[in-house]
Amino acid sequence: MASPTKSQRRLAQPTARRILETARAIIEESGESGLRMTELVERSGTTVGSVYHFFSSREGVIEAVRAHQFDPGTSDGNDNDLRTLIDAVTSAGSRNDLDEVVSALIRLVIGETSTDDLWQSFEVIGAARQRTGLRQSIGRAQRARNDLYGELVRALQAKGAIRSDVDAWTVGVFIQSVATGRLLGLMDTDEAHRLDPELWASTATTALGAFLAPD
Repeated sequence: MASPTKSQRRLAQPTARRILETARAIIEESGESGLRMTELVERSGTTVGSVYHFFSSREGVIEAVRAHQFDPGTSDGNDNDLRTLIDAVTSAGSRNDLDEVVSALIRLVIGETSTDDLWQSFEVIGAARQRTGLRQSIGRAQRARNDLYGELVRALQAKGAIRSDVDAWTVGVFIQSVATGRLLGLMDTDEAHRLDPELWASTATTALGAFLAPD
């Protein structure tokens, strides 16, 4: 399992977390333009020096907030759901145990991510298009997420639960596309034409089942 990066360790420090959480609250209240250093320092109970020590600049604060909004788990090295599944595969002693892990993974990607979180991820991606620093920040978070999914798929392959003729990293990316793709079916403002949760779950389960190895 990969160790937290230097950046993740830095942001895990209490002062940095306080600054990040305060900045996120301000941005969600007033937008990026509403983030003022004086208010950030006052509300977080820190100093301007601390802000610049951990984030280098106001833009650095915004990038960190957006990266955390994009993926709060991997951006701070604490993606507990995936790590728990990886540990469960490692300790699995039977095919039934592995099937339970696969079922938990499917539940994770087909419906447990809230619609608000999906919208937020799409918004951050859009904001990053013209901002190199932000694009790099969320790129690092996405790479960490891809690596975790790839690690999980490789662990399942090693135990014979997923076909060995597919690339683990690519399968991990595909699995994530199922989760984010759900938002496309929820965008229609006409309730009669919005995605049916049960049909979505059934279709996604069938698609993901194509990667499973025979019993």
